[in-house]
Amino acid sequence: MRQKLELGTIADRVAGPWLKYTIMVILIFYMYGAMCLKYVAGAESLYQGISFILYKDIKQLEEEVPWIYYASIGVFGTLCLAFSFGDIENSKGLQIFSAIARVVTLGLMYYGTLFYIKTDGVQRHEPVWDWSTQSEHLATVFGSTVFVFIYHHSIPGIMYPIRP
Repeated sequence: MRQKLELGTIADRVAGPWLKYTIMVILIFYMYGAMCLKYVAGAESLYQGISFILYKDIKQLEEEVPWIYYASIGVFGTLCLAFSFGDIENSKGLQIFSAIARVVTLGLMYYGTLFYIKTDGVQRHEPVWDWSTQSEHLATVFGSTVFVFIYHHSIPGIMYPIRP
């Protein structure tokens, strides 16, 4: 790849302006949904993490400070906006840090799993699929799926241009 081509330019060349505008509308809806998921999941993770650190319970802080969710959205939104200004290619350092953090987190998850299998063995305390418990977390699974999709599309931006 020697030249950057925008999706709209490629669509124009392949099928004309109708495809270009269709793709733009789809991307607008997609990005709106992705940003909503990012803000909601980020804010929720922030206040639940703080609550767990302070009280060892992820819901205690929300019970004591009912406006903490909105404050978390403000903090998370401010951080996102601060990293959003400027040219997207200037965020290479942030993308590399994010990629490394995700790989380290994944490695720690594997380590934790193997540690508990070695320590406790393989035991089944609850059914594999307990709908009453796990249905509460379907939104998190959906959000994580969208983030994985967004993440694997950002890797080519880190490695541009691809050289032989």
